[in-house]
Amino acid sequence: MLIDFSFSNWKSFRDKTKFSMQAGLEKQHKERVACISKYDLNMLTVSAVYGGNASGKSNFVQALEFCKEFICGEGFKPEKTIPVSSFRTDEKKKEGDTSPSCFAFTILADNDIVYEYAFSVTRKHVLEESLVRCGTKQSDDTFVFKRNHNHDDVELDHALPTKEHERLDYIKEGTHSNQLFLTNAISQKVKNEDFQVVYNWFRNNLIILTPESTLSLWHLREKQSHKICSILSQLDTGINNFVESKISPEEAALLCPPGFWNFVKARLAEKPTAVFPLNDIRFWMEKDEIKAARLETVHKSIRGKGVRFSLGEESDGTRRAIDLIPAFFEIAAKKSRGVFVVDEIDRSMHTLMIQALVQAYLASCNENTRAQLAFTTHDVMLMDQDIFRRDEIWVTERQCDGQSNLRSFAEFKDVRKDKKLRKSYLQGRMGGIPNISLHGSF
Repeated sequence: MLIDFSFSNWKSFRDKTKFSMQAGLEKQHKERVACISKYDLNMLTVSAVYGGNASGKSNFVQALEFCKEFICGEGFKPEKTIPVSSFRTDEKKKEGDTSPSCFAFTILADNDIVYEYAFSVTRKHVLEESLVRCGTKQSDDTFVFKRNHNHDDVELDHALPTKEHERLDYIKEGTHSNQLFLTNAISQKVKNEDFQVVYNWFRNNLIILTPESTLSLWHLREKQSHKICSILSQLDTGINNFVESKISPEEAALLCPPGFWNFVKARLAEKPTAVFPLNDIRFWMEKDEIKAARLETVHKSIRGKGVRFSLGEESDGTRRAIDLIPAFFEIAAKKSRGVFVVDEIDRSMHTLMIQALVQAYLASCNENTRAQLAFTTHDVMLMDQDIFRRDEIWVTERQCDGQSNLRSFAEFKDVRKDKKLRKSYLQGRMGGIPNISLHGSF
């Protein structure tokens, strides 16, 4: 679970900004608050982030996306520039300023231990990095490792076994100045539980869906297509089933991004047993020939017969629903530990459709839930205390100097449990709405 995430000097966020999934003192919807009794933590299972266009919502999601990619990304090169994007509209900043961007996470890993992981970077160097294993009391916290301003100096936990300490000593010597020690240790196959569970949380548990994200329908067809079709039918999309239709490889190649067809041909020549899915297309080798197929949706005609449609013929909202529904299935599963972050969850989708999906997920949450959903949205119809607690609603706002702020509705003292949040928000009392000066006609 994500307990909290802090960051600074990232895109439109200049000052330190903290996003927390810890439950506050709200009494509403207590039945779905997750309890981590070992640490005496009460955790939220959902958070919605509102704000006007260009207020910082997507920048917040992109901060998480950058951290995941920087920690788990492959193909590292020593001369590579760190793709960090710092705050740029500060007139007081001198040209060539190299102030670091800072990121810090508190997470509950799969071994049910809380960890604090933090790092600060410029475009050229990792300046600081640390990993702390948290005890049930602050006095029981243990530094797994700490890297200071001199990037070559990594202090390790003295309680580590001698061989493991020697192995990590060797790895830290080979960690480049623009590389995370955690990432390099994992790439060197270090066998340390603390390193492994933290890395795995970022790689496997933190799942970020942007407006452009798509999921492989072939995986869905094999695992849960009947469930997805049932939900799509209940959401009034008209889809009753998915079917496979074989097409020529040349025709399939025209539906793929440039270069993908050549990639498939080369890889299948190396490994004929491989299967390469891409959205609704897949390629495989059969009797020394490349084959291709496309998934299609099935709608019922007036006479009840099945009529096939390509995915491209479906509406944008239906395709978005097909991408999101598997995520809702996963986070609603009893043993799920996924943290799904969705940017613009309402893109192309009707407000009643989004409301139905969110409420169905919330109905599955209880004190044993270990999955979470955080999303950005403009859909004010969701801004209702019958759906959300006040500490589950956040708002981003851009100041006149270009910097963004992120605040929880729980911070506003006049937000009563019987208050109409939507009305107050649209009236500008909560911030986070665009300052529109356009009036009259064109």
